[in-house]
Amino acid sequence: MKEYRQKLSEHFTDILDSFSEGITVSDSEGNFIYCNDAYVKLSGVPRSKMIGKNATDLIKNGLFSESSTLKVLQTKQPISIMQQLSTNREHLVTGVPIFDEKGTIQLVVNTNRDVTELSRLRENLVEQTRITQQYRKELQDLRERSTVAPGLIAHSECMRRVIESADNIAQFDATVLLLGESGVGKEVVAQRIRQVSPRSEKPFIRVNCGAIPKELVESELFGYEPGAFTGANRQGKAGVFEQAHQGTLFLDEIGELPPELQKKLLRVLQDFEITRIGGTRPIKTDIRLITATNRDLKAMVRRGEFREDLYYRLNVVPIHIPPLRKRQEDILPLTYLFLDKNAKKYGRKKTFSAEAFRCLESYNWPGNVRELENLVERVFIMSRTDEIDRSDLPESILHPTTEKQDGTFPVSDEQLAPDWIQAQFHGKTLHEAVQDFERWFLESSLQGECNLRAAARRLGIDASTLSRKVRKYGLKRTLHIHR
Repeated sequence: MKEYRQKLSEHFTDILDSFSEGITVSDSEGNFIYCNDAYVKLSGVPRSKMIGKNATDLIKNGLFSESSTLKVLQTKQPISIMQQLSTNREHLVTGVPIFDEKGTIQLVVNTNRDVTELSRLRENLVEQTRITQQYRKELQDLRERSTVAPGLIAHSECMRRVIESADNIAQFDATVLLLGESGVGKEVVAQRIRQVSPRSEKPFIRVNCGAIPKELVESELFGYEPGAFTGANRQGKAGVFEQAHQGTLFLDEIGELPPELQKKLLRVLQDFEITRIGGTRPIKTDIRLITATNRDLKAMVRRGEFREDLYYRLNVVPIHIPPLRKRQEDILPLTYLFLDKNAKKYGRKKTFSAEAFRCLESYNWPGNVRELENLVERVFIMSRTDEIDRSDLPESILHPTTEKQDGTFPVSDEQLAPDWIQAQFHGKTLHEAVQDFERWFLESSLQGECNLRAAARRLGIDASTLSRKVRKYGLKRTLHIHR
């Protein structure tokens, strides 16, 4: 046994140098008497700065922040500390006392583990957590600022103007005409008008004039008496004007109303009386009428497809709802609204990656809000992970075709006729004709636009160029453009 102890003593420093952890040894006064190779490598501190030096002096000289040796000597117990070194390293140091037979500390052995990278990872995690929480707060603020009412998003300037107009006219019973492309949310705006109006607790009846067979439109609108026609209900039936009494009647796709019924509707709006089919007794009706269309009623009037007197009766308070491509600021909050809706529907939460969001924002959305809502549900169902990535989006979103998108009010055949062109530019120089056309094109293309840079990108010109042309043609008053 004595031979083994002697052999162990001869090779003790070699044994300690074989450890991957840094090891230092101090005497009972706090003077360092040994450090192994691993400590020199991990700390970057040469032996000459350690051996023979007291821990108190090393702290004063800034070699490290605090000493486990001194704490062990004070408490006479093992202790662990985090130690900052002058070499910008961070060590986890554990000091253990070595006692003699009388219980007096003879040595303090310290093991050092370099946790610099671990600390940096911890700091990065804390910072990333802070940033994530900040993003969540900003997103919540965005949702609160954007969501005017359940299902209604108005973060963009132009959409806020729409809601402001809707809220203002909701207090009056004037007839409202909602104009905009298919899928922009005309019914949602109609619901908003009803919700903030004095008729909010009364019925809201919606009728899609384009979805009802022509032979049934009259009976749906005005109702019928018992036995009015073959197959009629024996008790008769109240039309939507009666059903909406004291409430709000929303006639969607009013441009699809057959000509023979346009005259009857006009008479109702003049007298607020209806007569059921097969009946003779006029019935008073008290309603708030809201109509909507994605067609150019003015052009239809010119072509004789829509009664001019009815048009002016419906167009008392027109509200133009801009397409989604002209209010890109609403895409993000709308997407989150639809994600929340699907999370409740399918019992699972998902989100979009940043790259996927960029694809959504760069898409033109010819189908507007309805197309976005349908897309979100589709990729919500089809994506295999909880984060919907760019690869989950359909090819039509990633690489849209360059086909002409349907506008709210496409140029009519009448405007494209050679006679119209000749009347517009007859007797003008080429320069004057080009300027007139440019002004007309900008005014019709940017109607309702609320983002100057997005508009310039869509038109293929610089924002500064577009801004200069807007000023040149005096379009600021008619366009909702902001930078």
